[in-house]
Amino acid sequence: QALTHRATDLPVMQSTECRTGAALDWGKLADANAKSGSTDAVMFLAGLVAQFSHRHLQETVGGFIAKAAEVCQEQVKNCVAVLLEALNSNAGLELAADAAWALNELVRRSPSAGSWITDAGGQQALHKSLLAYHANRNHVDVCTWLLRMIGGARGLTQLLASENGSIPDVVRASALSVVRKDKSCWKDYHDELAEEATEVLQAVLKQLAIVRPSEEVLQTSLAILEEMVAMPPLGLQVVRIGGVGLLIGLLEAAVAGESHELALRCSNVLATLTKATCSSAEAQPVLQQSRCLQALEATCRRWRDGEVEEWAAYCLSYILGLSNVGRLVKQVPDQQALCLGARGIRGALVAIKELAKTEDLDEVQKLPNLLSDLVELQMLKADSVNVPRNHVTCLDALGSAVGSLAAHADPGQVPALDKAVQCFLELLCNLPPYSEGGQDDYNFNANTSRAEVLEVILDPVGRLALARHSWRSMLLRSGAKEATSTRIREMRGDRRVQKYCVWFLAALAGMPFVVQEMQMHLDSESLIDASFCAIIDILDDDIEADWMLGSVANSFTEADLRGLLDLSSQAMKYHAQNAIVQSRGCHCLALFLRLAKPTQSLAAVISCILAALENHGQHQAAARDACFALRTLLEPQSRSGTPAADLHTHHMIKESLRREGLGSGGASDFVEQAIRHFASYREAHMMSDLFESASAVVGVLSGAGRLLNVLAEVAQLPGCTAVHTAGLKALFELSSSQAELLSQAQGIAGVSTQGPAGVRAAIHSLIHGNTDSALQSSAILLYGLCEMLMRSST
Repeated sequence: QALTHRATDLPVMQSTECRTGAALDWGKLADANAKSGSTDAVMFLAGLVAQFSHRHLQETVGGFIAKAAEVCQEQVKNCVAVLLEALNSNAGLELAADAAWALNELVRRSPSAGSWITDAGGQQALHKSLLAYHANRNHVDVCTWLLRMIGGARGLTQLLASENGSIPDVVRASALSVVRKDKSCWKDYHDELAEEATEVLQAVLKQLAIVRPSEEVLQTSLAILEEMVAMPPLGLQVVRIGGVGLLIGLLEAAVAGESHELALRCSNVLATLTKATCSSAEAQPVLQQSRCLQALEATCRRWRDGEVEEWAAYCLSYILGLSNVGRLVKQVPDQQALCLGARGIRGALVAIKELAKTEDLDEVQKLPNLLSDLVELQMLKADSVNVPRNHVTCLDALGSAVGSLAAHADPGQVPALDKAVQCFLELLCNLPPYSEGGQDDYNFNANTSRAEVLEVILDPVGRLALARHSWRSMLLRSGAKEATSTRIREMRGDRRVQKYCVWFLAALAGMPFVVQEMQMHLDSESLIDASFCAIIDILDDDIEADWMLGSVANSFTEADLRGLLDLSSQAMKYHAQNAIVQSRGCHCLALFLRLAKPTQSLAAVISCILAALENHGQHQAAARDACFALRTLLEPQSRSGTPAADLHTHHMIKESLRREGLGSGGASDFVEQAIRHFASYREAHMMSDLFESASAVVGVLSGAGRLLNVLAEVAQLPGCTAVHTAGLKALFELSSSQAELLSQAQGIAGVSTQGPAGVRAAIHSLIHGNTDSALQSSAILLYGLCEMLMRSST
């Protein structure tokens, strides 16, 4: 009876005493219901019914449960109707606020209730309540979130599309705040545009066209717009529907009214928009209109040397493009030309760096003139340029242009390119030595900015060395190798710069240099780490990135590989407590072992890998790379030309690994421990490489039966799906070339048969009730292999 009271009757209970008494009664009723467990019992029975094997009993009990659910749903709908009447009444804020809060909580916990609210006229009731009680911001926020949940993004856009003046600014601001916080209004988790994205964009732009909107409406609209226009399709939409004119109008108003906040936000939006649409032939004419350029130039002049100038200059640079941006950074005294301050120069240089990273041949042809302007700027001593940050940014922009142009020209063919490269080499060779606490000629702080300038020098000259052999020869003749070797010794405390140095020298001189550095600096953790990274960059074909050194020619005899394995093992033993060094060391050992497995070095290699796994088995990278190295060790090879010798080596490795380790399982014990440990992580889905390599090792050393048992043991852990997927995939790949793994499978727990039939039964048990697509794919492949073996045996 209490639940079916009309909303108009509720205000009768006005006194605090009466309300408190009612709250206590309802609290007691809720406690009693929870203790009786009636709702839980219905849900529990619903789960049991699905598992009944007796058809008649299933239908009978299922009918009662369905009826209970139907009655419950009907009564909840009655509650929704009462709450909406309360929300829609004029009986006061307290009643409406309670109703809005209750509906909000209901939809959050039971999204299906949203359709009941909508069908009962929920959106209209919310609009009316928003207008009636807009003075209370908390109530307004609850209502706009509820509107989002029951009406989707369209529920908010319809509210925002209301005519100017018909909706209070506080309601508009609240709706915009929901859009800003809940990006799923206009894009999904994969950054794909939602169906309502265009409607949301138009609704937000409409807020900018309102006469005298509140500061909150204005700032929130611009913040949303900045994120939306970063996606090129939405940026183009803004151009097409006249959004650029709106933004320029706001920027002009900000300059006229000296509104720093508005100017900064408008500059940010325009900068993001111009970057997203810079390659669009449709957008460029709109952005290049004189009104747009004049507004941005006026902004730079008004807020010279500030953050606003930086963003406005960045935007101007994108609009001008590679052909004309040089005039922005030329510091020529001219009353007509725009003379940027230090922050404006920085914004322009950041844009130039991004624009100059191009493979478009039409754009590449514009780079020589730009290089000349940048070299001139780098040599300039004007106050707006001669600041530490701008020197570094200018070098960065110069390096970007050099990297894009180098692949298209040899030394001597493009004078501007030669001059830019010479600028880098002079800095590399003549940068003053490091002095503790001192300042160099470039006004850099000796501990940080000096390291940064080395990075922005070494990155482009390294790419230059990789671009063409002619550039590599030129750099070697110019003393770049010797100068960089000196920097390595100077920067012993800076691991990052040392990695850049070793990477660059590996690009120049290849593997021999890396070996030499390791031999000379075995005691230096940072240099060993940098050397291991360079080896990975040279040898690992599975990694794709623009700093890879795969083009560096390297050929190895078995004697060379034996020396590399011994040196790497020695370095790992020297730094046994450093998990990162162990991780990268194991990765290098695996890459060397892919090329050959010299028997004289195997004992030391196995000892190093197992030590890394024992000491750092709970460090994800170390465990992953150790398992990768073990898996590589256990892969059959045919390199000696004598199959019998290859088979003997493979057997010797397996026996050696079976003897090593914690217990009777040998090395497999270490690996099983790693599987169990990382299976307990909720982020296990990001560790598939680790689980796949580990499963392959267990499968080869202990057999398919043992691997399936290990997979079953982690079935209750958070990462079990990732482990099962990787484990079944590894077993399939192993069994594809070694069918005896399945045909000889023994000791599989929980099944009555062994061999392929037992493996098949174990697969059924592992994937039961799990609909993960990757797991299903791995299971189907392995299941099919078992079926084939069973058919062939009969």
